[in-house]
Amino acid sequence: MTDGASILISGARAPVALGIGRAFEAAGFDVHFVDSVPSLMTRWSGFGRARLHRVPPPKSEFGKFRADFRALVDEIDPLLIVPTCEEVFYLSQAAVLDGFERRLFAPSLPILRRLHSKFEFAELARDCGLEPPLTWRATSADDLQSHRSRSRDLVFKPEFSRFGAETLIRPAGAEVTKLNAGPDKAWVVQEFVEGEEVCVWSAARDGRLLALAGYLPKWRFGGASSYFLRDDDPALVDLCRTLAASVGMTGQMSIDCIRTKGGKLRPIECNPRAVSGANLFGGDARLALALINGPSGLLMPELQACHVGPAFWSAAIARLVRTGGLIEAVRDAKRSSGVLTDNGGPRAAVGGLLDFARFALKGAIASRSSTQESTADIEWNGEPIQ
Repeated sequence: MTDGASILISGARAPVALGIGRAFEAAGFDVHFVDSVPSLMTRWSGFGRARLHRVPPPKSEFGKFRADFRALVDEIDPLLIVPTCEEVFYLSQAAVLDGFERRLFAPSLPILRRLHSKFEFAELARDCGLEPPLTWRATSADDLQSHRSRSRDLVFKPEFSRFGAETLIRPAGAEVTKLNAGPDKAWVVQEFVEGEEVCVWSAARDGRLLALAGYLPKWRFGGASSYFLRDDDPALVDLCRTLAASVGMTGQMSIDCIRTKGGKLRPIECNPRAVSGANLFGGDARLALALINGPSGLLMPELQACHVGPAFWSAAIARLVRTGGLIEAVRDAKRSSGVLTDNGGPRAAVGGLLDFARFALKGAIASRSSTQESTADIEWNGEPIQ
């Protein structure tokens, strides 16, 4: 099956794209990457420049993006298209319009929206018998202010957001007063749940779970996790199986949970795309074959921990400035796999550092964080795609 077969991975800017790409290469596939921004990380990896393709930004130029992507599909004829970032929303729409939805490892846009919306996901989880926090949608200043008196027990965040951007955890009432909500930017208000944050990346086909990697996000930079410590809590498997079956999921679900002191998992929100926790599979060829062939038992990772170098060391330096802890960072780095070097080689790690610096610089110019800048051209916040 693999002889001469091509795989197309979108979101070449993401370190997880390299990890997934390495798994498909190990399984014998011809791996290609595509993105709407330059990716020195991928270009300088073992995959090289010839396998890296460029398309227009889907958020601002969907028509051109759609046409160029369709031409790329015709050119390389991929057996499977695996999105890794928020371009998944635009690809889902384009796939239906241009007839390649069976090749796309992602569900329809309505399912993606249901998972991506922090309000709709909470409703879905509750309908499935899970226990998300109590959640309300706020579409006006009055809606927000109705929660002001008990704000110290709540979390406020935009309905469509990523990397914890703009999230307020147990804010003072005065902070809530400053928030603006409207039809074009709804907010979600959730009860605060005490406990340990645990996350999970999973993949499913036709509602059946294929692979899963649970992890603790030990180090963060800009709201995004940069260190992934494996967590094999069986409750994560049950949760993902339930959610995948409920929507007939084909694609990826990355879910953030709180594990209470009693060990109960409370699902908080979902990103229907890849996250770097998938790198815990370490480029395992079995992951690629699972995504291609469908269910044949649940695949779990073997690595104990991995880290994304540029973001990890930035987080370590930031913590050093505040409280110290560099010795802990060095120890954790030695105990974990380096995502960029292991999947792309030393030059990919240098390229990743330069990509990180470019996002930081452009973000500073636009008054955005580096993580916000990294999704500015592909993020989707529930608006019509046309």
